[in-house]
Amino acid sequence: MRQPNFHVRLHENTPKAFYDEVIRVNFGPGSAPAMYNDETIIESMMNVGYSLEDARDYVAIGCVEPTAPGKTLGSTDAGMYNMALALEMALNEGCQFGSDRQIGVKTPPVSSMKSMDDVLDAYKVQVKHQLGKLHADLQKCEQLSAKYHPTPITSATLEGCLEQGVCSTQGGAKYNFSGIQGTGMAVVADSWGH
Repeated sequence: MRQPNFHVRLHENTPKAFYDEVIRVNFGPGSAPAMYNDETIIESMMNVGYSLEDARDYVAIGCVEPTAPGKTLGSTDAGMYNMALALEMALNEGCQFGSDRQIGVKTPPVSSMKSMDDVLDAYKVQVKHQLGKLHADLQKCEQLSAKYHPTPITSATLEGCLEQGVCSTQGGAKYNFSGIQGTGMAVVADSWGH
């Protein structure tokens, strides 16, 4: 079955027979357990501030986001970022195709670009600008949530909130994160090959 999501944690010492069974299930009809690489995920979590103990105890929330259960307020899809739109604006001087309204940074016209490096440079400028705007918007949303939408029940279940007397929306949990999800990645990747 497809729901609920099933997750499998794998590491360098995972028995081959177990790994082979996971692959067999993934290629069969029906269920498709998500596979998580412990070494990579634990290291990544530690790189953003998780302790080794909490990183080793990770679980996936939402679809695929690793977190320390009962210790993290993780708004992992707080925003969606359209990666293909940044490429569109890079190729149209900061505007969407079919529009003269500039919503991105003014970048050079395509007619002046001499190589794919020029396109990539314009893309990076658009990405940086759009992510900066998204970051500012998300900070404002989080400030408003902290002020107008406290979460006392959630806070009571997260380590740190009761101990500090601080709501999870105000940073009371042991770990507090927001994240964005990039959409259109395949469109951007395919565009470089054409």
